[in-house]
Amino acid sequence: GLGMSSKVLTGVLLDFGESFWGTNSMHEEFPGLEQKEFRSTGKFGIGFFSVFMWGEKVKVISNKYNQSREKTMVLDFMKGVDTRPILRKASEVELVKNGGSIIRVYLSLSVYNQLLNVGCRDNIKFDETVARLCFSLDSNLFLTLKGKRKQLIKANDWKKISADKFYKRLFGKKEVALFRERNQNDWKLLCHNLKLLYEKDGAIVGRACL
Repeated sequence: GLGMSSKVLTGVLLDFGESFWGTNSMHEEFPGLEQKEFRSTGKFGIGFFSVFMWGEKVKVISNKYNQSREKTMVLDFMKGVDTRPILRKASEVELVKNGGSIIRVYLSLSVYNQLLNVGCRDNIKFDETVARLCFSLDSNLFLTLKGKRKQLIKANDWKKISADKFYKRLFGKKEVALFRERNQNDWKLLCHNLKLLYEKDGAIVGRACL
């Protein structure tokens, strides 16, 4: 993204229900942005607060695109929205080099256990669980485990990946392998029938199989 100034981090970001886009604050921070036909994803000013469903400890690291990396600021939430967050300068390892924002959410134990409790699909590994939860993400998704970094999703790849990869992300590799072994004809039919869904203007809005 474009990154946030200290004023935005401690103002609009924390104002529940107040969207930044289209306001006077946006015009002050990014003059001329609307003239470039910019379209924001956010509308209602509540998206950020959804992260606290995952855990109370949240860290927002941000540096505005036109600032040096030494200007990177960090907003620390230690106990969700029950206490005031702390704004501080970023440490060396937290610096954002080219502008933008990073949001780190430290999962609570209860949420972590819920994510891994996939019921009948207990064959799904942790990386597959994460990819399944973020199935149609419009940005790249990486997972780092034991020092090894692995890309799980490419931005909007759900529109282009094969039917085989689509179902593996949806149900897990082991479940798909078992189904293919027992129902080869049905599997071929499922792959053949997976179609893209379009809006009238040609925009892809989903994939469906009957």
